[in-house]
Formats: sequence, structure tokens, C-alpha cells
Amino acid sequence: MIRRAAFVTSGLTALGFAACGRQVTPNPVLNSNLAGRMVITFGTNGPMDFTNFNYVVVFNTSGTGGEPYPNAYATSFLNYSYAWAIGASYGTALPVLIQYVLTPGNNNQLNPIQVHYNPPEVALVLNYNGAGSEFQFTFVRTLLYDPLGVGPSPSPSPSAAPNATPTPAVTLPPNFSTTWYINFFTIDKYNNVQDSLGIGGATDTSFSFSCDITQNFMDPIFRQTGANLPANAAAQISGGEIDNYL
Repeated sequence: MIRRAAFVTSGLTALGFAACGRQVTPNPVLNSNLAGRMVITFGTNGPMDFTNFNYVVVFNTSGTGGEPYPNAYATSFLNYSYAWAIGASYGTALPVLIQYVLTPGNNNQLNPIQVHYNPPEVALVLNYNGAGSEFQFTFVRTLLYDPLGVGPSPSPSPSAAPNATPTPAVTLPPNFSTTWYINFFTIDKYNNVQDSLGIGGATDTSFSFSCDITQNFMDPIFRQTGANLPANAAAQISGGEIDNYL
């Protein structure tokens, strides 16, 4: 249950596994220099409904815990570092960036905090495929280098400011993991998770996508056949793509 732990604004292959390395023809949202950026494409089976659903990309950049799953309480809070979100609770002008800060005590509860960034560091194409069922956004990778300066676990150590200029090479802060785990969620406007990339949908704990951010890659993500999908096609995740540029 991700309601309290995650998305509050005031909170594949046939085997269901994806990893870095497959090369495809990129169609990035920006035609300019993409050095230091990550490009994410998010797709659904039907036209997206930004009035009733939120579309969220969740990251674990801590180097521990592995994949972030929908049920945060059952699958460890340490798997949540950041999220990009658009939709019913966040609007669609640009993705909202959330950083998860671990509060000691009180069952190590995560505190989601919105990160404010310079708009030129993020670009969004809301109807990327022309059918209303796919969006793509590009962001400067250093935005996920602990912009709030809270230190390691679950987030990496303090580093570049949110408005840092990207550089061709990857410069990492101390104790920062180069392996990122990423998952996609759809969540209704009442903060109930509807779907994720795994076969189990809203309750999945099987999917895994990990990547090395020190490498260039363009990785498509294909949803496993037979996945447990919600009734509304606007909430059914079809897959997408994650690209990284040095």
C-alpha cells in the first residue's frame, strides 16, 4: 500500500525482467545535446486520463534494497529514493520531482518532499506517440543527486545543485551508487496504486529493471503477457523506454 509512503502532495521481456544494454533507435524529446540527461518514455494501453490518474516513475538510487515495488510497507522503504509524477494530483505542465527522506524512528517512515528545479532542466512531451497513450520526458541526471542535501540512505550523498549544468562525463558524489532501479506506477487520484510494470500489477514484487548510469544505453521495456491489469485501459501500463546519455 503506497498511499501514505509515496505519492502525497501535501504524500519486458517474456520473463518480466528488463536490464540495460539493448540498443534501439532513439527518439528523444530534445534534439539538442542530451549529454548528462536521462530520457523516459511511459506508455499505457489506452489514452491517458490525467484527471483521474497519476503516472509515476520511481527510482531507487541508494545502491541497496533493489527494485521499488508498489507495496512500500511490505517491500522496504529503502527502495524509494525519488519519483517523477504527472497527472491528477500534480498537473501536466512538467513532471513533479519528489525526494524520499527517511525519518529515523517511527518505523523508519519515508517523508516525500517535493523538489523545486529550474524548468529548462526538464522537458515533457505529453502526447508523444500522437495517440494520447504515451508521454516522454527528459531530465538532467544530477537532479537525482540528492538535491535536498539529506545525505545517504535512502538517497545518495549531497552533490550538485538541482540547477547544475550537465557535463559529458558522469561525475559522482561520494558514496553514490551508479546502479539505479526504476519502476513505473499508475495511481488513482485517491492514492490507490492501480498498476506497475510487473506481472502482478498493483501488488507485484517480481519485476526488475536496473541500469548503470555511467554507460550510454537505450532500453525498451515490454510488459509481460498475462499481467494482472486494472479494468481501465488508461491505468494499464504497456511499457516504455529508458535512455541514458553521458
